[in-house]
Amino acid sequence: MVNGAGTVFIEVAAAFKRTGIRFCDNQQLLHIRQRISARCRGSTNHLRSATRGCDGSRVNASSALAIEARIAIRKFKK
Repeated sequence: MVNGAGTVFIEVAAAFKRTGIRFCDNQQLLHIRQRISARCRGSTNHLRSATRGCDGSRVNASSALAIEARIAIRKFKK
């Protein structure tokens, strides 16, 4: 789960743990969001997208001009 360029969490044993992963800035995060949305199936627009990856993962993303982008990826265990 990405909450802006400097805050990335992963879920471990049903609890979210903050990671040391950071993006350079919000523009880099928006670019990555666009790349993910382009490769997945689903509905997307410039503010929100809800897509499903080829592997069955789900991606939800949102952004606004004054707020940092947010991305949540849910990947299921096989």
